[in-house]
Amino acid sequence: MSKKSIHGSFSTRKRKTQFPVRSISQSLYVIEKWRYIHVPRARSVFQQPAKSAVMKSTDIRQLFLDYFKRQDHQIVASSPLVPANDPTLLFTNAGMVQFKDVFLGSDKRSYKRAVTAQRCLRVGVKHNDLENVGYTARHHTFFEMLGNFSFGDYFKRDAIGFAWELVTQDMGLPPDKLWVTVYGEDDEAADVWLNEIGVPKK
Repeated sequence: MSKKSIHGSFSTRKRKTQFPVRSISQSLYVIEKWRYIHVPRARSVFQQPAKSAVMKSTDIRQLFLDYFKRQDHQIVASSPLVPANDPTLLFTNAGMVQFKDVFLGSDKRSYKRAVTAQRCLRVGVKHNDLENVGYTARHHTFFEMLGNFSFGDYFKRDAIGFAWELVTQDMGLPPDKLWVTVYGEDDEAADVWLNEIGVPKK
């Protein structure tokens, strides 16, 4: 797999979501090799007010797809919930499933950037969320995973820039409500967040 291959994801629930979404910071765990960078209470130069106090999941989905389409991503339809050509999976459990062969190098697409709203089901094996449904506010068995993918085109710098612009400018989330995490040994990503995006280290 090329070093420049990367994907990102953002999940939507089948109900209205109120902004600011405080659960974003609550769902990120800092463990052992992870370190975190916190955005302080300062208005970002990118920040714009959210268009409304409440957004439906359909609005979030369309906003996500439209944003990455403007960034030259091909909108790819959700693949079937039961994978057609993947005997290793009973159900599609992530947005990258339909791109596995591309990442493995056995398939090529006519585009190098893609964005999807993938229907996923997680009820067993590695990604088993069934036992946590009802105990947390973020576990679901059936959900949509919003994902942007690069096939050898861009890597961390652009992926980080896209994510930050999307949530702070297009979605209007206040930076002081967001927490950013990087892997403990990933100095490259930390450098982008600190020196290019401009979030101070804490």
